[in-house]
Amino acid sequence: MKRIFKRLLMLGSVLAVGYQGFRSYRLFSYIKIAENELPDYLDEVYGETPKVSASITVNVIIHTQIKIVFSPEVFVKHPDIQDEITLYIRETYPQLSKCRLKVMVVDSTMSATDIIKKYHPKLYGKFGKLIEKKLKEKETCHIPEEPID
Repeated sequence: MKRIFKRLLMLGSVLAVGYQGFRSYRLFSYIKIAENELPDYLDEVYGETPKVSASITVNVIIHTQIKIVFSPEVFVKHPDIQDEITLYIRETYPQLSKCRLKVMVVDSTMSATDIIKKYHPKLYGKFGKLIEKKLKEKETCHIPEEPID
């Protein structure tokens, strides 16, 4: 009897881990597809190819973040571009809406500090000075080039 429960527990554990792996694989493949298709679509609609990057954070909850960088001229022509792109992504890729999806449409002239202020205000409120200090260190720190003989 003890042996049966042990085998059932092992089988259940293996199935649970396998299912989570399958779900993660599907999510990663959807993100990759969106990352490849979005620049072409946005180029057709807005006339400029943006820089698109995606990231996934997995903790207790899965967070998906898609960052799209346009030039300032596009923001002048299309003031509600953030809502349009978010709606398009939610309609075209409904699998990404199952996890917490955050779409960031960013101006290419914005600094990293401005982006954090706009899209992560709570984080900036708590760690704003530290974030600015680290970003300044990163900007001023450079690796000297080795002389080429």
